[in-house]
Amino acid sequence: MLFISNDYKIPSSWLQLSLHAKTTALTANQLIAIVSLFLSLGFILAFAGVEFVSSLREPSKDPNLIKLASHKGPSFGWKVFCAISSVFTVLYAFYSGYQGSIRFSQSSTWPDYLGLLCGLGSVAVAQVALVVYQFFRREWNNNDSVRVQLQEWRYPKTFIADVIHHLSNPGAFILMLPYLCFTWMFRLMPDSYYNYDIPVNWGTVFMQLLVVDFFTFIFHVAEHAFPIVYQLGHKPHHRYVNPQLFNAFDGSLTDTVLLILFPLYATANVIHANNWDYIAFGTVYSTHFMLIHSEYDHLFDPLLKFLFVNVCEDHHVHHATFNSNFSHFFTIFDRIAGTYRDGSTCKGFRSMSVKVE
Repeated sequence: MLFISNDYKIPSSWLQLSLHAKTTALTANQLIAIVSLFLSLGFILAFAGVEFVSSLREPSKDPNLIKLASHKGPSFGWKVFCAISSVFTVLYAFYSGYQGSIRFSQSSTWPDYLGLLCGLGSVAVAQVALVVYQFFRREWNNNDSVRVQLQEWRYPKTFIADVIHHLSNPGAFILMLPYLCFTWMFRLMPDSYYNYDIPVNWGTVFMQLLVVDFFTFIFHVAEHAFPIVYQLGHKPHHRYVNPQLFNAFDGSLTDTVLLILFPLYATANVIHANNWDYIAFGTVYSTHFMLIHSEYDHLFDPLLKFLFVNVCEDHHVHHATFNSNFSHFFTIFDRIAGTYRDGSTCKGFRSMSVKVE
């Protein structure tokens, strides 16, 4: 409302006023909204702090860490490369944000919020479609013959409970929505993203997916390469060695920042797409991210695998073996680094049992 409502929105020139002038220029509703905003941010930081302290108190021994000795992972050179690249990516993201803040300070108006709402709406529609799709796969066609892993497993929660848990996940939705709104409304995105006049260029969308997958790969390898980073950020997500679709965003706030937000923002500044490209990319990215966590194979998986796109079996290999298949969208970077592993080589995977037969 502070950004888009004609009655309550704050003009961007307000930021140039002194602190006393800022306060006196606000209405009661605007003051309440700002206080609520900072309280929300405080709760997020408090949640992250509790999460951090809790992770320190947990025993450092983790079943997945033991698997390092039995599964070939990235070479030492790749670990160093990914760690250094991750640091430079973080610095680049902060520098890009600083450049965006300069653009905002030089603007006299807030950006049009139509693109933001269209993007959020597109992702929301895709989420609804995924929930319906999962309902039919899980409740009406629960066939163990199409499960990725052979391990006997039953859902600990009802379908509705899983949906509610997914939608209330703090690691994704508490961070993703503010990130999208903040970067858009404060013009932290390149100017091209606010262009509505050019239709979707699928070549640009492909480049966005390729670049974000590279950033995801280097951050993911870096998280696994250093036990302290893994324990403080990525470990909560790896408690799922046999994940299901609704586990996709079930991790920690730290993990969401490192593995999702930094790659997304760096990609936005590397690839200067237009508004509709951004919407198409965001919808495909979030949908695919959930699909690769699915406990069931998809009919379109063979085609995607042929196109070097990650399928759910590929990501299950990562959860089960810990040290393979770090990319999320393509298998290209894992193949280059020598960290790609097919499910047909993993004990306990249905594709291996079919191959043996």
